[in-house]
Amino acid sequence: MVEPIMYLAIGFLVSMLCGLMIVPLVHNRAVRLTIKRLEAATPLSMAEIQADKDQLRAEFAMSARRLEMNVEQLKNKTTSQLAELGKKSDAVNRLKMELGEKSATIFAIEAREKALQEQLHAAEAEIATKVQSLQDSERTLGDRQAEMAKLNAALSEQTAAVAAARAETEEVESRFANLERALATKSGEVADLGKRIKELEERIAAQDTTLAERDATISHQSGLLRTDAAPLATAISWEVFFGHRARAAVEAGGQVLYNPTNGSTYTGTFVQTQQVASSRLRAIENGRWLVQVAPTGFRAFITPDGKVEQRTGTRQRAVRHQAVELRTGFTWYTRFGDAPPRAVAVLLLAAAWALASRQIRRRPHPIGSPTLAQQPPVT
Repeated sequence: MVEPIMYLAIGFLVSMLCGLMIVPLVHNRAVRLTIKRLEAATPLSMAEIQADKDQLRAEFAMSARRLEMNVEQLKNKTTSQLAELGKKSDAVNRLKMELGEKSATIFAIEAREKALQEQLHAAEAEIATKVQSLQDSERTLGDRQAEMAKLNAALSEQTAAVAAARAETEEVESRFANLERALATKSGEVADLGKRIKELEERIAAQDTTLAERDATISHQSGLLRTDAAPLATAISWEVFFGHRARAAVEAGGQVLYNPTNGSTYTGTFVQTQQVASSRLRAIENGRWLVQVAPTGFRAFITPDGKVEQRTGTRQRAVRHQAVELRTGFTWYTRFGDAPPRAVAVLLLAAAWALASRQIRRRPHPIGSPTLAQQPPVT
C-alpha cells in the first residue's frame, strides 16, 4: 500500500522539476514576441506620427463628405417620395369618391333587384294558385263526366230494377201477411220469455249477494304465490305490519318476500315510512329478500339484513332492477314465531311478581301495626 504512494509522489516531484525547467524558456519567448509587437505598433519618429495624423484627418474628411452626399441623396429621395405620396393620396381620394358612388349605385340596384324578386315571387305564387285551380277544375270536370256516365248506367239499371222491385214488392206483401200471422202466434212466447228473464234477474241478484259475502270471508291460506321465477311469500299492502302473515308464507316455501301496496290515500309520507320499516323487520325475521312495489308510495329492495336499496319517492315514476337471491331455510323466528318472546315476557312478569311479593313479605312491620292479612277490607 505504501510503495504505490511513494511511486506516485516521486513521479509528481519529477514532473514538477521538468516543468520548472521548461517555464523560463516559455516566458523568455513570450517576452521577446511582446516586445517585437510593441515596437512594430509604436511610431519611431515625429514625421511618422504627423503622417498618421494627416492620414486620419483625410479619412475623416472623406467619410464626412460621403455622409453629406448620402444625406443630400436621401433629401432628394424624400422630396420625390413626398410628391409621389401627394399624387397617390389624390388618386386614393378620387378612388374613394368613385367607390362611394359605385356603392350607392350598387345599393340602389340591390333594392331594385329585391323589389323585382318580390314581384317575381308574387307572380309565381299567383301562377301556382291559378295552375292549381285549373287542375282542380279539370279534375272536377272529369269526375262529373264519370258521374254522368255512372248515372246513365245506373238509370238503365234502375229501370230494370224497378220492374224487378215491383215483382219483389208483391212477393214481400204476401210474406208480410204471413209474418203478421206468425207474430200473433209469437206474442204469447214473448210473454213467457219476459217471465223467465225476471226469474233470471232475481237469481243473479241473489248470486251477487253471495259473491259479496264470499269476498268478505277471511282467508286462512299461507299467502304463497307460485311463479315461474320463484315462489313468492306475498303480504299484500298493510299485511306487512303483521309478522305471522310473512312467516306463514315463508313456511309454505316462499323464497322471496313480496309486498304489493298502494299509498294513494295518504297525502304525507309518515305511514309509507312506517311500512318500509315494517318491511325491514319482516326481511330480518325471515332471512329473505323483500321486494316492495307500489304505483303510489315507496318502492324498494330490502336485503335479508334489513338494508334498504334503490328506494324511490312516493310519486316518482321509475323502474328499478336488482339481482335478488333466492333463499331457503328457516330462521328462529320462522320456526317458532312469537312464542319465544311471549314466553320470555311471561317469565319476566312472573319473576317480577315473585320478587315483589318476596320483598313485601321480608319488609319489617312496626309493633302494633296490622299485617296484610289482618288489615280490614277497603269498602
